[in-house]
Amino acid sequence: MQARLSHGSGRLRLVAALGVAVLWIGGAVQAEPTPGCLFSDAHFHLTNYVQKGTDLRKYVDDIMGDKVCRSTLFGIPLQQTWSYENSGDFAPTYYLQTDAPLYYYSFTDAYIANAYLKLPADLRRRLDPMITGFNPADMYGVDHIRRVLETYPGVFSGIGEFTIHKEFVSAKVAGDTASLTDPAAIAARFARHLRAEDPQHEIPPPVFGADKRPRPVPYILSHDEIQRLVQAASQSGYRTLRRETYRTLFALLASTGLRASEAIHLQIDDLTPDGLVIRCTKFRKSRLVPLHDSVRAGLERYLKRRRAYAPTEPHLFVSLRRKPLLLHDVESAFRTAAKAIGLPQQPVRARPTPHSLRHAFAVTALQACPDGRDAITEHMVALSTYLGHARVADTYWYLESVPALMADIADRCERFVIGERP
Repeated sequence: MQARLSHGSGRLRLVAALGVAVLWIGGAVQAEPTPGCLFSDAHFHLTNYVQKGTDLRKYVDDIMGDKVCRSTLFGIPLQQTWSYENSGDFAPTYYLQTDAPLYYYSFTDAYIANAYLKLPADLRRRLDPMITGFNPADMYGVDHIRRVLETYPGVFSGIGEFTIHKEFVSAKVAGDTASLTDPAAIAARFARHLRAEDPQHEIPPPVFGADKRPRPVPYILSHDEIQRLVQAASQSGYRTLRRETYRTLFALLASTGLRASEAIHLQIDDLTPDGLVIRCTKFRKSRLVPLHDSVRAGLERYLKRRRAYAPTEPHLFVSLRRKPLLLHDVESAFRTAAKAIGLPQQPVRARPTPHSLRHAFAVTALQACPDGRDAITEHMVALSTYLGHARVADTYWYLESVPALMADIADRCERFVIGERP
């Protein structure tokens, strides 16, 4: 997605072309057509995942030449970590060459701006630099955009592009996962900043994405599907620790309602006599999750094999690399097991994911809720705390997302209307 800003009249307006949202401020300064020019929509990343790339003058002279009139110009806002523990003396330049994480690298915008300003004016008119150096899942992204525009006035033509929604990339970046709707939300909030200063600026309509996107419809696994899924995981691949790892992990998610990201960050010492200590939570809050005796026994069985396989690794769940599991490892193993038992695979309205195990736990807990207003209130608050929700409204969301629960609610409402009392 790209949101373009130009510096003519300074007025924000919105258009849509080929399903891509584009944000403009005024009319862009157009270069004179190059004789023999064939294209005006080139797309170029000046830097790679270690912030290196070709010389910008060489790109304009030798690659654009006289065939490309105009090109967008981007940096990549993510830097690949070179972890000696992970890849030794090999210096990875691409995110698939290592399991080490990526992190946001905002200096890429300054690098692009400085390279652009070194060009003569006639060549600059052929380029549209774009701001990319911010996390689109971060509410402070708007502030970064404003600072870049104030530091480099007249340089940047727009905001974007965002490629971090790629499956393997998002799993390697800390924090919330950015999605296709996040950039539109940032553009909308940035537009509101501009409108506060000048009412001529327009605000993106809902078609470009809302600040708060609706939650996806969950796939609620049945008890039978969970049992078959765990069994499939225990038979997937070669007879290695991998089978026991995912069998135990999926069973743990289903029986405790943990997020997959919380489970893969568990350390052996987090297994205490009182339960599991969850330290790396989505909302940076620690909590204690009680364990049923059968769950504790399953974890102990797994640890007996796992300690011998990776005795120095403190994480509870490990991969065949003797390293902590990555989120995309879990997602891949889940897809394999789900496919093996015939669960939906296509991107339909609701499809199973590792988070479906958490959904199933929450729904089962809600269905066990006792009668009575006070009892229901206490049950919902306790469940919300147990699941690590920041707001109890996130727990109530399950009530409107599961047909069986909605049917129970409708039945209770109907009985109340005709005069029955609980």
